[in-house]
Amino acid sequence: MHTMNSNRHFAWNGIPKFWVFVFVSACFLFQSFAQQTVVQQHGQLKVVGNHIVDKNGIPIALHGMSMYSWNNQGLMFYNASAVSHLVNDWKCTVLRIPILPGSVSSQTTPLRTVVDACIANGIYAIIDWHSMGGADANACSNFMKSMATSYGNTPNVMYETWNEPVSETWATIKAYHETVIAAIRTIDPDNIIICGDPQWDQHPEQAAASPITSSTNIAYSFHFYAATHKFASMGPNVATALKNGIALFVTEYGSCEASGSGAFDSSETRKWWHFLDSNSIGCTNWAVETNGETASAFNSTAGSTGPWGNSSMTTPGIFVMNYIKNSYQLQSTVSNAYSFSRQQTRPAAAKALSPAGDRTSTVFALNGAIVNMPAAGKRSCGNYVVRSQGNDKNQSVDFIR
Repeated sequence: MHTMNSNRHFAWNGIPKFWVFVFVSACFLFQSFAQQTVVQQHGQLKVVGNHIVDKNGIPIALHGMSMYSWNNQGLMFYNASAVSHLVNDWKCTVLRIPILPGSVSSQTTPLRTVVDACIANGIYAIIDWHSMGGADANACSNFMKSMATSYGNTPNVMYETWNEPVSETWATIKAYHETVIAAIRTIDPDNIIICGDPQWDQHPEQAAASPITSSTNIAYSFHFYAATHKFASMGPNVATALKNGIALFVTEYGSCEASGSGAFDSSETRKWWHFLDSNSIGCTNWAVETNGETASAFNSTAGSTGPWGNSSMTTPGIFVMNYIKNSYQLQSTVSNAYSFSRQQTRPAAAKALSPAGDRTSTVFALNGAIVNMPAAGKRSCGNYVVRSQGNDKNQSVDFIR
């Protein structure tokens, strides 16, 4: 642990000179940070243990939206302007872009438009083979190979090889994934591949019991709809999967019932968010569309290109947007807070510093340092922690060690 600079003992108009330097440095570094995109900040993602980590080896939780490819009420948002507003107004750091296996010929161009826009805006993109039960490994392999050929040399892209298996066993699902993974890896050796698991991605613990070992940088998906899938009943599946060492990404979730309609359950959604944030698990909300469902982010007055005011959004849409924006602001605040250390040090490897089972702890990236919450005792350099209230309010940035 570094000690404070001796300048702290001198004052200028009652303000210690050290803190004057810190303030000036913070302003300069804030400007530099603000000019970076999300991908410039975090770079090539990879899987280490049960986390997705960034280029500094720090666990990262991306927050964003899932696009919608079933009809024009969703496909109309597959354009560069809509993506730009989701990034700049909503502060999405990732978008999931589904393509229907039966519509590859008509939907590939719109999908590419969204992926290209994600890259242009410096965020991450999940290319989703949106098959339910009975997915075709050969068809998926051919499509993903074309995507890997186009985007495999960028750090922005991840591949989701099977949206939601239904009645298939994990052994069958695993063999499917291994086929598609082999096809992708002939072209793209390192971008993350996210793999579905049994019964609509609700049993990652089965995948954790027999994980895919044919490739590195493999994560697994989990899906929930809060009004149907209560945290108390489904949370243990995720906790077991994490305990057994696999990395997860919630590529689809809703604040409503599993049908996409029905009750809006903000309380249960917050329980899930708290758990995901506490374990640095990213998530994308279903969905960017105007179908009139509870899951719809927008109502029928929303234009396809944005910008969108609250009057063109649904109540769940505003609820999710605020979560995404607050998550982005929290991480940005932490990163900037650490930037004004004069004596930055970077730990050799990321590790959890909080007590086991402490669900109030969240790891953040601070220019390569580990940040966990809660902690106390502010210092000028080292590892910092964000003290927050729920999922919404940043209270302070505190020193750990």
